[in-house]
Amino acid sequence: MIYLRGSNITLHRFFDDSLCKNHPWDEQWVRKLLTDLPRKYNWNSFRFCIGPVPDKWFDIADENGLIIQNEYFIWSYRPYWDTGILHEQLANWMRTDGITRLWDGGTSIMKPVPTHCPN
Repeated sequence: MIYLRGSNITLHRFFDDSLCKNHPWDEQWVRKLLTDLPRKYNWNSFRFCIGPVPDKWFDIADENGLIIQNEYFIWSYRPYWDTGILHEQLANWMRTDGITRLWDGGTSIMKPVPTHCPN
């Protein structure tokens, strides 16, 4: 059993901060965020939500043994949506290159997304 200890990273909210600058693309800054801080606080995971992070972040997290809970970027569901297309998008999003991740189909949505697979 692994207990996840960490925090959320909502990068797209950080973009509004005047201190953001070019930090999300500065590898040294990202390494400090994803290496030094987790080590200092004995964390082993982060949840990426409210928008995607650069792919390089996943590489750095993987190099450092961090488990990433990667949230799918959906905040609501409408019953008139084509569930076949939604399932296809979810499946494509979950394809990975071997990085340790947990896929989260929507922690923040109010109505559940249908989980049945279309025929």
